[in-house]
Amino acid sequence: MEIDNAFDQLLELIKQTDIYKKYNHILRQAKDNQDINSIVKDIKTIQQRLVKAEYIDKKNIETLEIELESKKQALYSIPLYQDYLEVSEELNTLIMLINKKIQSCINSLDI
Repeated sequence: MEIDNAFDQLLELIKQTDIYKKYNHILRQAKDNQDINSIVKDIKTIQQRLVKAEYIDKKNIETLEIELESKKQALYSIPLYQDYLEVSEELNTLIMLINKKIQSCINSLDI
């Protein structure tokens, strides 16, 4: 189908952009970074404990929220994670732009 081929070509074009290549490079580095992985694991554990605390032990919530905020600050202080956030935002912006153009094209159809 022509539309499928066009979208496949669009995806290939996106994959060839510097933004996408940079994103993949930083993503691989972030996945291999033990500090990032450890803190993300801790954050997920704290979030799970927070959800349980909301139903079981409401006294613990404030302590868990402080602990969660501390872990987030530690994560945001890692330069590689900052790079990841920046390039993720750039890639998301590119995808949103493409999405808006597609949506605009669809909206202009007389259906």
